[in-house]
Amino acid sequence: STPIVRLLDNFDEIEIVRQDASSGWEPFDLHCCGPISLPNYLRCLDLIYGDQTPYMDELNRIYSATAKHPLRAFDKAKSVGFKMRFQPQRDNVWLHRLLKRPFTYFSIQRFRKNDVFVFVTVRQDIFRWALSKYHGDGTGKPGHLQFKLARGTITRSEIPKIRVDPDAFSEVLEECERLIAQKRRLLERLSRSGVRAAPMFYESFCDDQAAFFADVMSKLELPVTQEDIAAALDKGTRFQKVHSHDISEFVINADEITERFGDRYVHW
Repeated sequence: STPIVRLLDNFDEIEIVRQDASSGWEPFDLHCCGPISLPNYLRCLDLIYGDQTPYMDELNRIYSATAKHPLRAFDKAKSVGFKMRFQPQRDNVWLHRLLKRPFTYFSIQRFRKNDVFVFVTVRQDIFRWALSKYHGDGTGKPGHLQFKLARGTITRSEIPKIRVDPDAFSEVLEECERLIAQKRRLLERLSRSGVRAAPMFYESFCDDQAAFFADVMSKLELPVTQEDIAAALDKGTRFQKVHSHDISEFVINADEITERFGDRYVHW
């Protein structure tokens, strides 16, 4: 989803809400916004998507109370969006659970009120998704190789191969299945609540980026030409795909793992 949102930022018709810094592309995630309160988060949504003008001063006054950096200015006349993990921003597990229901309920209310189109990113090939999560930082520990590649601190040829433990990997697969079921329920709830929403498939993005963004722009009802899409893609992004489709490039016991789990794919 990070390369997707960065490529969307290349379109003249779109404004991506992010922090006024080189990082901060997930403005309402805990590592960016800090433990923002639910009322402040909802007020930020109203300022981003509502009719109030001017809006940046009040928005950043509220947002900067907990955030690392303020938000950069954006033009409401364009299609405005941002990337986030859809959850309350609390590192305390009990407070997180307590706020989850009101966070979801009131967020959906704001989306409906402001006619927000919600895209939910979905990776159907949970076999390869789970392998990516299991691989983590390249040693089997949690981490994100994608960001190391983008910073140039590692190259694809330097990514180490690992041996995958079948039992531990099975648990990661089950977690991915749980997460994708959760996303399906979220999409169903959004639709029932009158919010325009659609899945955004990782496989479609990898297969044909031009067709992928043409579909996104059509759903947003933006008059974007094939030339516009080509120009946005030509600008590119620092991010590149970490793992090859051929898992033997990073998994030592690839044949064993593929034979046992290779058919795990959730067809939407």
